[in-house]
Amino acid sequence: MTEKHKTSNLDSRAFHRRRIQSPVRLRIDGEENPFTATLYDYSKGGLGLATQFLLPQSTVIQITTPVTFQPGNVLQSLDAQIVWFRQEPETHDIPVFDLGCRWLVMECDCCHTKVPYRQLHCSEDSVCLCPDCLNELDKKLNGPLKQNIHRFLLGNVI
Repeated sequence: MTEKHKTSNLDSRAFHRRRIQSPVRLRIDGEENPFTATLYDYSKGGLGLATQFLLPQSTVIQITTPVTFQPGNVLQSLDAQIVWFRQEPETHDIPVFDLGCRWLVMECDCCHTKVPYRQLHCSEDSVCLCPDCLNELDKKLNGPLKQNIHRFLLGNVI
């Protein structure tokens, strides 16, 4: 594959990520002392962080940030789980670790209810529905009407 055709992880993610550079405070679940990290991207499904501390996969963290993740909705403190980590090349005096995190709670695109990540049903085009909305959609709608509602929800996500 040529350099021109390679895609980064940012290009192949389930949700579009927005790049940012913002300091955040992290606190490991169950511990009292927070520490500083840098938020470098975020999406509907998760975020990317850089920190001097190696945090293992599955660690639950609380993120405190001044960043607004949704228009008109300032979310100050959010819970996430580390999905992957890697050490950056040795270009700094202090080691730097990249962390890929998944939100523990996400919002249904139809009813806007906050739902644990594992209960959400997300389509290939990033429309995420809670179990109740998915059941209603499957139970009551068929054919073109169901497709039109899906397109409407997709339009609201993008």
